[in-house]
Formats: sequence, structure tokens, C-alpha cells
Amino acid sequence: MRLHELVLSKLCYAHDLSDLITSTIGVKQGHPLSPTFFGIYIDELMSFFREHIYEGDGCILHHVLISLLLFTDDVILLASSCEGLQR
Repeated sequence: MRLHELVLSKLCYAHDLSDLITSTIGVKQGHPLSPTFFGIYIDELMSFFREHIYEGDGCILHHVLISLLLFTDDVILLASSCEGLQR
């Protein structure tokens, strides 16, 4: 199965359009495998953050430490210091 077939785009910059660009990576929007691939990606991303967030990094809200919020395709990282956010 080919995930990419004639996926062409143009970039808009400074009120001008680029030449046609052929996409060769990723999954087309609306492709049936898109949710599965996204699920695999977000699970790996969440595991990476859990391994690299130190205990205590984050913000306390109602006595709960929150360092990572995930919703659909949004990721929010929270830290109480610049150093914590950089980690």
C-alpha cells in the first residue's frame, strides 16, 4: 500500500508562493492509518517525557503536580523554573 501518491503542496511566504513540493513522508490527512500512527507516536513521546521529567518538575494545581498535559494533538509542558522546562 502506498501512503503517498501525488501529494503536492506549495508554501506561502512573504505574500508569495513557492514552487510545487512533493511530500514523501508522513501520512495523508484522513488516511485510515493516521489515528493508529498518531497513537504510536504520542505513546512514544509521552514515554520519552516521563523518562526525562524529574520528580518535582511541573506546577502544583490543587495539591496535584502536573508536568505534562496531552489532548488530541496538543502537548503542554509545565515547569516551575526555566531549568525545569529546559530539561
